[in-house]
Amino acid sequence: MNKDSQSSVDSLEHALRLGGRLVENIASRQWDAHTPCSEWTVRDLLAHVVG
Repeated sequence: MNKDSQSSVDSLEHALRLGGRLVENIASRQWDAHTPCSEWTVRDLLAHVVG
């Protein structure tokens, strides 16, 4: 793997770790809360992003 490819992989791994931490901190009562996207709940938005 060349240096640029490794840098991209490292960046992706870092982003996934940070995203995982954010998801781990969502309390059960927050999953159905509304987001700034008026018709989307936290659950809807996360499903859209990862799906």
